[in-house]
Amino acid sequence: MKYYRTIRSGTQHRLAVETESGRLADLTSIDESLDDLNVLVTEASLSGASIDSYTQKLLESGSAETLSIEQVVEDSRHKTGDTWLNWPFDF
Repeated sequence: MKYYRTIRSGTQHRLAVETESGRLADLTSIDESLDDLNVLVTEASLSGASIDSYTQKLLESGSAETLSIEQVVEDSRHKTGDTWLNWPFDF
């Protein structure tokens, strides 16, 4: 799975995952505490599951808001729309 950090309305950090080609599922829309990859890694580790396995169970347990990657990229480039790609992950 590919994970993306996005920002909504210029202030809300979000975490999303590519669930199918060209589509992002907003993990933060399922669980508001999941706004950073480090939080996801910690939760997966505590549950004893891999990150992808934990994410799949999370997606199956709730209804994630979905976004078009193409639209998010275009909105990011042109500074339009509500959701933009954020800076790369920091470790």
